[in-house]
Amino acid sequence: MFCPLDVEALPYAANSFDAVISRMTFGTLPNQALALEEMMRVVKLGGMVCVGAYGPEHYWEAIDASFRSIKKRCILGYRLEWWPRNEKYMPKGYQKAALENIISRRHIWRNKFENGLAAYDFFAAVSASWWYAIFPADESDKDSRRTRSDFDRRNVRVVTDDIVGVYGYKPKKTGLT
Repeated sequence: MFCPLDVEALPYAANSFDAVISRMTFGTLPNQALALEEMMRVVKLGGMVCVGAYGPEHYWEAIDASFRSIKKRCILGYRLEWWPRNEKYMPKGYQKAALENIISRRHIWRNKFENGLAAYDFFAAVSASWWYAIFPADESDKDSRRTRSDFDRRNVRVVTDDIVGVYGYKPKKTGLT
């Protein structure tokens, strides 16, 4: 079952699930400690808590090229996600939450494209070009075309994926609920 929830106030009883998983949303949470606390609360004793987050190199080339190209007046003051996170940072929250058998792994791969146009098309498709949601409707298409052209002119041909995953287990014997 999938449904939208507030991870900082989960509507479930304590010890309800065998596993709790957050895929690539952790970096968007303003209070990551509270989110992890809630995940710990609803997972059963001995259950797994697993979180994925974007690493420091995630989409770096594409984000850099985009911010150099797009109209800044439309995004200045826009709150960016609370990432990147790295494989050293992520386990610290797990240790504070008293999870056991913590494993953290970082995976990096580089998507290579024949030209900047193909790189932009990929990036726009997988990132949803989130910043265009706050552009005036009559400007987003024009700016997207200009940014796509800039990707080609700048020869942006690589878009890096950088993912950090960490998981651990709630102790089987604990005073935590």
